[in-house]
Amino acid sequence: RSSDLSIYYSITDRKNNILLGKMQVGTGTKVWVTLDDKEIFRGIVVDRTLTSEDTLEFTAFDYAYYLNKNTITKNYNNITSDGATRDILSEIGVQAGDIASNNIKLRYLLAQKKVYDAIMVLYTQVSKQTGKQYFIYMDGIKVNVGEMGGILSNTIIKPATSPDIQTCDGNLISFSYK
Repeated sequence: RSSDLSIYYSITDRKNNILLGKMQVGTGTKVWVTLDDKEIFRGIVVDRTLTSEDTLEFTAFDYAYYLNKNTITKNYNNITSDGATRDILSEIGVQAGDIASNNIKLRYLLAQKKVYDAIMVLYTQVSKQTGKQYFIYMDGIKVNVGEMGGILSNTIIKPATSPDIQTCDGNLISFSYK
């Protein structure tokens, strides 16, 4: 997941910059997004733009970003996909969260695979036998593997039927897809 954020950031207004604590957001900065005191996103800034309209715009990716930056070679024999996933994550120093488990023993050579691809290859092998599909997601800094079709949140996203924010009956005001 990624998050595109924009904050007020004046390069000339010293008073407001002091109030904001001269916040510096650059590549590698850790950011959190909260809603009603609950964390809904945590990630690392990968890009930023300072605009003439006194805003700082930046893009952050969750920690799954690093799963595509690390490569692994492992030969597994008689191990479950969840056992192999925990082993892979441990080897690269990433915390494992809720990892979908099963009793299917695998035998597979992962040669020069990105960590994300390696985990998905293992679960694809399980999927061929069970018909279930899996996906990787982050919860803070923990990598999770979930089964497709499960419920992750009770929040329902509804588009607004009125363009007027004051009379909006949905919780989605606008969106874009790229």
